[in-house]
Amino acid sequence: MENANGSLRILGENDQIEELDIVVFEEEIADSFRRAGFKDTWMAEDISLTVEEKLRIGGSDLMSRPDIDSLVQSLLNAAGFQDVAREYASLRGNDLFKDERRNLKHWTDLSVEKLLSRALPLDIGQLEPLSSKCCDIMRNCGLELATDKFVIGLALHLHLNDVRDLDLHAPENVLAKGIPQKKENFAPMADTNGYCRAMPYSAVFPKVRVCVDFGKALKDISGNWLSPMGVSLALEKIMPSVIELLNASRQELLSKHPRLAETPATVIVTGIDRKNAEKMVLPLLMERLSPRLDCKCLYIAR
Repeated sequence: MENANGSLRILGENDQIEELDIVVFEEEIADSFRRAGFKDTWMAEDISLTVEEKLRIGGSDLMSRPDIDSLVQSLLNAAGFQDVAREYASLRGNDLFKDERRNLKHWTDLSVEKLLSRALPLDIGQLEPLSSKCCDIMRNCGLELATDKFVIGLALHLHLNDVRDLDLHAPENVLAKGIPQKKENFAPMADTNGYCRAMPYSAVFPKVRVCVDFGKALKDISGNWLSPMGVSLALEKIMPSVIELLNASRQELLSKHPRLAETPATVIVTGIDRKNAEKMVLPLLMERLSPRLDCKCLYIAR
């Protein structure tokens, strides 16, 4: 998979290309959680990362800000945070009933798949059967016309029926601390020096994400020597731990969700200036790590 360098480009008004400030974006989501009465806002980071991943692997078709807002609200509703979704819509000044006032549309498997690819963070292997199932149900019910919101809602309902053992609000029951429940079946989930950890994920749209504190590694291993040689030394030292953690996290995820075998994992580099990370760390990390993994991987600096 290609590296994730560069800004997050989206379509603004009049189809002009703009940049999405991911820090401001994540804070808007976190503020929506706080307005809805939640003190713990870890899901805001999970959702902002989900959107960022989708924007970076979305191909040539840029998403508009309304599309992104719709995606955020879909994620929140699917995870059981309806109150937060309403607060987010209010914060963004969105019309909650916009879809109901649109003209009804005819739908095909292809048009449903295109809609769901914008509205839900699913890969093609998940989208194709879900889209076909939605169309089959609408045809069997005699629904020749439907709104975007109805189709997305139907798809979410069908998707949630396929998700088992949901505990939507409990990060301690996912990979929050990076410790598997059955140690005899899984490799250690964190390196002893604390350079990398598995991040928590929503049970509705689970995704393996490993966070690497490269700033700490650079300081401990090469004395903050920010040069190609210093970066190389730090990467060589932490690479086995990153690989071990990624593989163990994927093994645990696939034991619960075997359909997600083709879903890319994400390595998130922190503790270093984003510009330097994207220029020096991510390209070398991708070059050395990708050939040693059995899965696709996205690389992000935060």
